[in-house]
Amino acid sequence: MAFRGVTVHSGNPDNVRSSDIGAFQAAAIGTEAYILSGCVATMPNANTVSITAGYLLAHGRLVAVTPSNLTIENGNQGQMRADLVCLQYDYDPSTEVEAFSGVVIKGVPGTTAIDPGYEDASILDNPPLAQIPLWRVTLNGISPTVARIASGPPSVYSTTETM
Repeated sequence: MAFRGVTVHSGNPDNVRSSDIGAFQAAAIGTEAYILSGCVATMPNANTVSITAGYLLAHGRLVAVTPSNLTIENGNQGQMRADLVCLQYDYDPSTEVEAFSGVVIKGVPGTTAIDPGYEDASILDNPPLAQIPLWRVTLNGISPTVARIASGPPSVYSTTETM
């Protein structure tokens, strides 16, 4: 049996890796994506979704969000469309560098608003790409509305009930 200090500095480059902390946080809090604080999305105009500062927990990874604006493409008169505002995770296995960004995945216009496809993967599995829907922008013609998809974290009470 071998033991390796994880949250200690021992000069070993394998200590305190994000995958270790992510696995711990996912086990303690949950394996989904959660809005911990802030991160309110609004539509200041028909082509912009604004996101306030805050924190997310995405599959165990803590993500700090700075105020951001993302572009929504114009809607079509008489058609519906659903766009997804996602947290995008990029991982380079050769360098083990992880990066997060906000992206909009445009849906297909039609008679109903249907969510577009996205790269549905768990960060816990170290995929090269994962897209995590946080908000849905629904366009009814050229009029958009934004709604939160991601939930808040489970309560401490509900988390301890499953332990």
